[in-house]
Amino acid sequence: MNVPLELINEEQTSFNKTSTLNKEVKRDSFKSEEYKIVYSVSDVRDLIRDTICSVNTLRKYVSKEDIIIFYTPPRSKRNYKRLLKLGSVIKVDNLTDEINVKKGAGRYGDKFHAFYVDSPNMIFLDSDTIIRGDPSSHLGEDYEFSGRIAPNFWNLDMEVWNKMFTDLGKKPIPMINTGYMIFQNYTHNKIVDEVIDYMYSELPKPDRHSNQKDQYALSLAVSDKDINWMDNSMHSFLWRNEFKGKVLHGSVPKMGSDVKILYNRMKMRMQRYFLPRLY
Repeated sequence: MNVPLELINEEQTSFNKTSTLNKEVKRDSFKSEEYKIVYSVSDVRDLIRDTICSVNTLRKYVSKEDIIIFYTPPRSKRNYKRLLKLGSVIKVDNLTDEINVKKGAGRYGDKFHAFYVDSPNMIFLDSDTIIRGDPSSHLGEDYEFSGRIAPNFWNLDMEVWNKMFTDLGKKPIPMINTGYMIFQNYTHNKIVDEVIDYMYSELPKPDRHSNQKDQYALSLAVSDKDINWMDNSMHSFLWRNEFKGKVLHGSVPKMGSDVKILYNRMKMRMQRYFLPRLY
């Protein structure tokens, strides 16, 4: 069984045919709009600095009481105190083994603690995000999970990817980027055991360059759920020079450009404004 053709053509269609984002909002079976916004961070790289910047852009739309930050190793007392100013901070160990990668994506915080959060709806955000619109604005629509296709999905070995699903009796779906995800109707609680099982299993490696096992595990677990595919109007990948989304994710390309200069200036201004207020 192959990934549906309309999903393979995502770059051209932007999911206008498969997404429910542009359809009439349905609130029959998803009435609760109670939610929590969740981050998972550690002291690796610039995660603390990025989290401070992200949360302060988020606070325009969300109260401090609705923000949860899981703080995984490595940690420090100084950064713990800084995070306490942003929301509820929970010190936890990693749930899963370190993902072994030679290059490419690695683990900077264990996302799967978020799946235990006791709330009917849970929104997960990576630390390297800038919030430009209410990330909860599509709660109440008729879906269980919402996320965007990972850009490197198109570079995977599709035969290996599809077989990983069919061997488990599942219908193949694209790989999900975990930088901005919405779970409704306790879906995050329902799939957590399955996701953890996959993380401790020997999964195939459809990408020769990077083992993004957390994204493989999540994609498998939600493959039988009602999915609302995001496009770049909700979740923009900055490394692809996308800027119109409610959530801007990542950084601009390493190659020099006017866009990179403008983005870096914007980020520096935000950090100069927010960081002094948190010390």
